[in-house]
Amino acid sequence: MIPEAEEYGVDVEFDEREVERLLSVTPDDVDAASGLTYARNVFLPLTTACRYTCTYCTFYDVPGQASLMSPENVRETLRLGADAGCTEALFTFGDEPDERYTEIHARLDEWGYDDVLDYLYDVCEIALDEGLLPHSNPGDLTEADFARLREVNASMGTMLETTADVDAHAGGRRKTPGQRLNTVRAAGRQNVPFTTGILVGIGESWRDRAESLLAIRDLHERHDHVQEVIVQNVVPNERSDFETPDLGTMRRVVAMA
Repeated sequence: MIPEAEEYGVDVEFDEREVERLLSVTPDDVDAASGLTYARNVFLPLTTACRYTCTYCTFYDVPGQASLMSPENVRETLRLGADAGCTEALFTFGDEPDERYTEIHARLDEWGYDDVLDYLYDVCEIALDEGLLPHSNPGDLTEADFARLREVNASMGTMLETTADVDAHAGGRRKTPGQRLNTVRAAGRQNVPFTTGILVGIGESWRDRAESLLAIRDLHERHDHVQEVIVQNVVPNERSDFETPDLGTMRRVVAMA
């Protein structure tokens, strides 16, 4: 059972034969890609505030140290990106800041916004005004959130990371696989082109990796909306001592995907 999947009404199930098939895959079983494609994007970390405190994450800053890009800074960065030949504006930030981030909330209120998602809507409009396609990674969202934000986004995304209950997500403000899968499903129900993926090396097993990939496939087959699946390795940092997965591990996981 996927942690908290039942709470969110997510009914993803795994065919044991499919799990075993993925676990048997090796890099030699997969043909090399005929070519590589990419999108030039300008990276905009809208805020480093996040309600979660995942131990492997180096992106978020603690309350009192978190930053928030101003509209002027956003437009300036977008113009620099456009001048450099970028076609996409990648807006990323931690999941909606909670009550601990009083300074972030006060600044948003000063600018006339109820929350960071209202602000995201407007900066996406700035990106469109500057000729760039917005792609937003705002964390867990509801269908209502997606319905509104799809008006100003070419695509959106949130990493599933894993369907397993891992210590890396432990704590009073913990993200859960059920909630993440609910977000992936909500994007599909609102016809939002979506990027998601798994994080390798945060305490999950090989079976967890297989099940995570199958969960993504299952939701995509229902809603036809997953445009990209990221296979990302964890990196050691001052907050945790997770070891970076070796090349052999990453090649095998990519082959499974």
